[in-house]
Amino acid sequence: MTNLEDLFKTYNYHQKVIPHMCRWLEYYFKFVKYNNFHSFDHSSLEAFVKYIEVKFEPWRVEQAEEAVKIYLYYHQSKELNFESKDSRELWKLLHKTGIEVLRIKHYSRNTEQTYVGWWRQFYKFLNGKNPTSINTEDFKNFLTYLALERKVSASTQNQALNSILFFFRFCLQIDPGDLTQTLRAKKKKHIPSVLTINELKQIFNRMHGTSLLMAKLLYGSGIRSDECHNLRIKDIDFEMKIINIKNPKGGDQRNTLLPSGIIEDLKEHISKVKEIYDKDRADNKNGVYVPNALDVKYKDLGKEWGWFWLFPSQRNSVDKRTGITRRHHRHVSTIQQDFKKARKKAGIIKFAKIHTLRHSFATHLLEENVDLRTIQDLLGHKSIKTTEIYTHVASKNKLGVKSPFDNLL
Repeated sequence: MTNLEDLFKTYNYHQKVIPHMCRWLEYYFKFVKYNNFHSFDHSSLEAFVKYIEVKFEPWRVEQAEEAVKIYLYYHQSKELNFESKDSRELWKLLHKTGIEVLRIKHYSRNTEQTYVGWWRQFYKFLNGKNPTSINTEDFKNFLTYLALERKVSASTQNQALNSILFFFRFCLQIDPGDLTQTLRAKKKKHIPSVLTINELKQIFNRMHGTSLLMAKLLYGSGIRSDECHNLRIKDIDFEMKIINIKNPKGGDQRNTLLPSGIIEDLKEHISKVKEIYDKDRADNKNGVYVPNALDVKYKDLGKEWGWFWLFPSQRNSVDKRTGITRRHHRHVSTIQQDFKKARKKAGIIKFAKIHTLRHSFATHLLEENVDLRTIQDLLGHKSIKTTEIYTHVASKNKLGVKSPFDNLL
């Protein structure tokens, strides 16, 4: 591939970003030639990153590094000798290279696990068929199988579609072709479940400790559960009463509300977290995980107080990506279980899970006549249509229409 623009188009980069990625690559080529490196490889990339990080802002350095990594990955994958490997060995190799691209493009750990899970299901569906002979019909048959036999929801099928598309484009590096004739699961209209103020009070009265604080924060700010778990100390701005969401779903950044009613409890919680942080530093433990390998460029960044988890786990564990033992954030299942137990104790039979707090936040704001655009910004929705679903919930029992049955009373 001689055209650099085509390279980044292949890897699904936005048209506005592609020129910048191309310029970084050209800069890298000149750097390699000027410094007499013998090849384009990770050692020359490391030297290039060190050279530019003193001249450019961190986000630009990250963009440059990603551009070079994509280039190196593409050419390394082209050099793989598929013919010399049996089917099972080749599937393992493709899974490994797929994970590498996911990490280059900064996909989350959860997305990585989900995609790999679908690739394994695709492998089983094809009975280990050699990847070199996979075609568009195999893809269509798998999606049809999910809709017809597994009867998965439209969202689940779309998740499978995205993961297998990724596998075709970035692992097999082939065009999956026209998928318009594929049997797709019917997308049902879904109106989210919402808890009333009274129901929320009943549930909160049956929770305690960190789980209670997190539940209040989720409802009071409207953030997603994973966004809450990934919060750092530096993301809380008490003076402005806002929460900075740095790496939410979709990759954009936004600010949302820090409810005044939990500020004192949150400050008390942070003072306890500081004790955990101080003990980690006294014991010289590894710093917490920081995204995009920033701790490589900025040594010991993961050991700084501002980067410490707002809701850290009680003990250290092994980071599955790096093999490093470090302190992670609290496990997501803990608050889910505590919320479920509290809902049952409160005698609330309505379907509600931890994500229902986000739905309740949006609906209650709408009922307070907050405009839809503001709610969209607070929630971080890319499309206003996603936010509009709450108008269906907020309008229930508020239509001013009287049931004819009430005339009998």
